[in-house]
Amino acid sequence: MVLTKALSGSTREPSASLPSRLMASGLKRRSQALLRCCDVYGKSASPKVCPLLTAAPSKRDHPPTINPSTGVESMPVLAITLTSRPTERRIYGQLLMAMGASINERLTLMELEIRTVLLLKSNNVRVLVFDEVHNLLAGTPREQRVILQLLRYLSNEIKASLVCLGVSEARDAIAGDTQLARRLDQFVLPRWKADEEFQELVTAILRSLPLRLPSSLSSQSLRHLSRLGDGITARVFGILNELAIEAIQNGIERITDDSIESWRPALEKEAAFA
Repeated sequence: MVLTKALSGSTREPSASLPSRLMASGLKRRSQALLRCCDVYGKSASPKVCPLLTAAPSKRDHPPTINPSTGVESMPVLAITLTSRPTERRIYGQLLMAMGASINERLTLMELEIRTVLLLKSNNVRVLVFDEVHNLLAGTPREQRVILQLLRYLSNEIKASLVCLGVSEARDAIAGDTQLARRLDQFVLPRWKADEEFQELVTAILRSLPLRLPSSLSSQSLRHLSRLGDGITARVFGILNELAIEAIQNGIERITDDSIESWRPALEKEAAFA
């Protein structure tokens, strides 16, 4: 289960509904012996799906609830981001923090494991989301195997579906555990194309920019913008942000078709004045 980077610069947002559907399926199929898992990945600089495109929609559809009779909180979806070099203690600590539990640094690894698993079960966690899975590759082969075995153990122990997010390298990280890799459904998030969905994305970005005048782009400009951004969300955001700054500095206060056509990367602009 690997998902790529979301609005920071990756694949198309409509595909983000896929992880949400998969997690919803995992919630429904929790009682089955083999839980539904998925591996969604994309190229580097692709949108990251965990907090924005994956966890957020699912947590919105399945928000934490409190049993009025027992006062126990239920959290169907729990998401964390793996650190630059994840370890067992760090992952247990992050899971405890995500559940709002205090952390005692004096606890042994076994005590951390027991406490985390008990809280995951008592909170009725059904979907575990791990972002930045490609960070596993920063560790040694042994360290990678330990973390992958930990993910598989948590899924089996609390009977939860896993969703792992990352760039394309996440696929290589997951491949380090054959048993885990075999139960993953792999999905590739496509890049943006100049279609109606891309137009909706650009329109939403333009509306959020602090410009005094409304911006409207033609179909030709949208196609050109898609090519300039190479279908990657972060690049599209960056281009429109640059154009918005120029529009404010020039007093135009809007982004036009001409500004899209005349936009050039910073390196090309520097070369032109060299």
